[in-house]
Amino acid sequence: MDAKHSDQILKALVGAFVWVASSDGGVDENEWTKYGHVIVGSPFASQFNQEDIGRYFKEYVSLFANDFDQAMQLTKKNLAEFREQKNVSEEIIRIGRAAMVGDGHVSESEEVTLNTIAELLDLKGQA
Repeated sequence: MDAKHSDQILKALVGAFVWVASSDGGVDENEWTKYGHVIVGSPFASQFNQEDIGRYFKEYVSLFANDFDQAMQLTKKNLAEFREQKNVSEEIIRIGRAAMVGDGHVSESEEVTLNTIAELLDLKGQA
């Protein structure tokens, strides 16, 4: 896998995590501390160090905090690139599930967001 493709996958993984986590009103450092290891441990993120992944996390948190709709559209665009790559799509859903429990409870808005991501990835019913 080339560096550009790996970077696109990492952005999709982090974007999905932050989108789900922020859909109930925001993301805090606690959610990263508790569940960031899910991204760090992903086989699709193995060529990145924790600082790289943390930097993307902070960038996406800022994007969602500053303009949720724009960040959501960017994330949807990034995710759509992997619709035909089932192994990547399934990993995005796995990471989205971890984001759902990052703040200690699952909200309806997080469930809706994860289902939206699953539909976008052609994995409806697998969220």
